[in-house]
Amino acid sequence: MLTDYILDAPISNFIKIRQLDKYMIGHNGYIAGGAFKNIFNNEKIKDVDIFFENEKDYIVANDYFHPMRNI
Repeated sequence: MLTDYILDAPISNFIKIRQLDKYMIGHNGYIAGGAFKNIFNNEKIKDVDIFFENEKDYIVANDYFHPMRNI
């Protein structure tokens, strides 16, 4: 049952997932891909894939993150 799985999941997985929140600020994108696999396999996150429903949302995110690229 799905409820049992959630109750038995290590709390450390949820803490690691919350670390992805910083990538969700400033745009309307969605995180998907290998980052979740890395978290649940207790591996280092290699990259974060962000997907957008349309080009406008991508442009907004790009404009938001562009100044941070050299940090």
